[in-house]
Amino acid sequence: KLVMAEKKNYWTQAIGTQDAIVQFGGIGLEKDVTSSYKVVALDGRHYYAMDQDGTRPGYTTLVSPGVTQIQSGQDVNPEKIAIFVNAISGDIDILAENGNINMVGKNINIKANEAMTIEATTQLDMESKEVNIKGTDKMHISATTLLKLESNCGINFMAKFIHGMSIATENTVNYLNYGG
Repeated sequence: KLVMAEKKNYWTQAIGTQDAIVQFGGIGLEKDVTSSYKVVALDGRHYYAMDQDGTRPGYTTLVSPGVTQIQSGQDVNPEKIAIFVNAISGDIDILAENGNINMVGKNINIKANEAMTIEATTQLDMESKEVNIKGTDKMHISATTLLKLESNCGINFMAKFIHGMSIATENTVNYLNYGG
């Protein structure tokens, strides 16, 4: 393991009170990074840092032991973007380790320029007055045990060719009662 020398900065400037400190050129807690600018609140876990070298060059870090709120757009035309997040290179990860992620809006549009994967460990539900799923080339729907199509009114299949096959006698297990 490569061990880096402790960072030192003899030109660090700090302005502080009993409630907070503002540092210019401060050194990180593990002495591995120089921060161009750092604000630390009374609770040392509450800080904002703009790191310039070491293990985090160019990082901007905001740590809040409580709630972090972002509010924007009070004076913005409703047709304009009020908050814009852009990762020019790299991924964007949103993680709620012990909670839910909720997105609410008049309309929510999600677009992938290549592929999209939606995965749930136990259950995936979609509900709306009208649901449209369209594959412009192909669509594959499968289930390892039971695929159930249900309608209180009717089911309509339309295609130039319909190929169907039943192998109901292959196994005598009744899957019709499986899962409700």
